[in-house]
Amino acid sequence: MEHGLSTNKAISTFQYLINPVFHKLSGCHCNRNIIRIIKKSEIELTKVERHMSGIINLIWAKPVK
Repeated sequence: MEHGLSTNKAISTFQYLINPVFHKLSGCHCNRNIIRIIKKSEIELTKVERHMSGIINLIWAKPVK
């Protein structure tokens, strides 16, 4: 499970606006596109479920052989 950038345009715009404060308070970036980051890595996505306007991602993955 991972949090990231919403698939809803209004929410994702808000995430970009609040990210500097959110990062200072939590140490996390709320505006990262987690799915794109994983696709660029050496991990193969096998299943993805998105919840809460795409902010919460349930991800099943395995190493690329």
